[in-house]
Amino acid sequence: MDFSHFETRSCPAVLWYDLAADGRHDEPAVIFVKKAVPAGGRDDATDLVVVSGALVQRDAEARAVRLSARYVGPVLRIAVCRVERDDDTGPDTVSSALLAAFDAVFMVGPSDSAQFVRRLVRALTVPDDSPAWIGCEWRDVRHVVAAAGTPRRARYGFGTSTAADAGAGRADAACAAAIAQLEPHCGGATGVCVVVTTAGPALPGKEALDVIIRLRAFLPPSTTITQCIGCDDTLAPGTLDVSVFAFGTDALDVSTSTHHQETTCT
Repeated sequence: MDFSHFETRSCPAVLWYDLAADGRHDEPAVIFVKKAVPAGGRDDATDLVVVSGALVQRDAEARAVRLSARYVGPVLRIAVCRVERDDDTGPDTVSSALLAAFDAVFMVGPSDSAQFVRRLVRALTVPDDSPAWIGCEWRDVRHVVAAAGTPRRARYGFGTSTAADAGAGRADAACAAAIAQLEPHCGGATGVCVVVTTAGPALPGKEALDVIIRLRAFLPPSTTITQCIGCDDTLAPGTLDVSVFAFGTDALDVSTSTHHQETTCT
C-alpha cells in the first residue's frame, strides 16, 4: 500500500482500517483529531491505528497482524473484532495472535459495531469536529492503554440517560448502565478511559465527577483512570452519554500493578 499521499501534509493522528472477512480492505480512513504533540515529538506522526472487521476469520486475522507490524514506536494499535452475535464476545473467542500483535483487542457485537470506533477514538483523542471538548495528555492515554503489556483483552460499556429515574441523576443512571456491561470482567483492569458527553451547550462538569466517583467505587484502587468530557450535537437534547473502555483485563502472564495513579482531565 502506498502512503506517499500523506507526505504532502501533516499526517492525521488516527488511521482506521476496516477489513473484509477475506482480509481485503481499502485505503485507511482518516479520522482527524486535534493533536497534542509532546515536547520534542513529531507533528506528522500517526498516533493511533485501529484495525476492525471480522477478525475471527483466518484471512482477516492474518492481515490484521501484518498491518499491526507496520506501525512501531509510540503508535497505539487497537484491534476491533466484530462477531456475528452479541453473545459471541466471551473470553474464549479472542485470538492469541491478535492479543500478541495489538496493544488491545476488543470483541464487539453487531449491536455496538456501528458506533464503536467513533466512541473509542473520542475516548483516546480530542475530536477535530467538536468545539467543546476537554481531553487528556496523549502520554496519559498511552499509559492507560499500553502500560499493562501484552497479551490482554479489553472491555467496554456504554450508558445513556435522559432523565432522573427513581431519584437517580443522569450521571448515575448512565454510569450504572455502562458498568453493567463491564461486570464481572473488568475487576482486574489496570487502566480505564472514560468519556462523558452531553448534548450541550454546557460541559458535564459535576456529572463527570459523579461518574468518576462511581467508577472508582467499582474498580480496584490501583486502576488508572483518564477522563475526557465534551458536547456532541448528534445527541438528543437533555441526553448524557457515558463510554467506558477498560484495558488490561483478562491478562495472560501479566502481574497485577500496585502503582496507583489517577489522571482526571476535567
